[in-house]
Amino acid sequence: MNDAHFDAFSRTLLVAHSRRGALAAALGGLGSLLGLATVEAGKGHGKHKHKNKHKKKCKNGRCECPAGTSECFVGGGCNPPDECCPTDKECGGGCIHPDECCDYTERTCSEGGAGGKPVCVAKNTCCPPPYETPCPTASSGCCNVLAGEICTSGSGCCDTISGEYEVCGQFCCDISQTYCCPSPSLGFSICILDGSPCA
Repeated sequence: MNDAHFDAFSRTLLVAHSRRGALAAALGGLGSLLGLATVEAGKGHGKHKHKNKHKKKCKNGRCECPAGTSECFVGGGCNPPDECCPTDKECGGGCIHPDECCDYTERTCSEGGAGGKPVCVAKNTCCPPPYETPCPTASSGCCNVLAGEICTSGSGCCDTISGEYEVCGQFCCDISQTYCCPSPSLGFSICILDGSPCA
């Protein structure tokens, strides 16, 4: 191969090499752009960790919950009206303070129990001592111990504090009309009308 042919051949290789490099560079750049576009397109999709959007708006030192939300009874946060705060108690489709008794599902045994908090129990359930004691014959199923009521099998709860009634064996006598008669023939005491003989 002479010098002229060698120079021509070298220039051909250089041009081919340069074109391949340019094509590779172009493809590499396109790939980078596509990768960047994919990353950018991926942003904003998928799960996000939501923060509490219902925060109090404060102005001149006064804070209020946004319109359409309600203030939590405990903690000072804000929740939508159809939801109760985690610290609040659900009651009849609404929310109440966690220390309050729900009239829909609970009874209030005392307004000031341990720590000054009311004592609540489920409806149709007797309050714990010293408030009540179960009494199957009472209409409510419970006798108020603090009010001096004693459970009798024949008359239900008997009020022994008012001075109007007295326990007579299995019964509760109204002392304004009856008296307690320990009947030997029956083997237990009964309430009989005043003026009637005790037999």
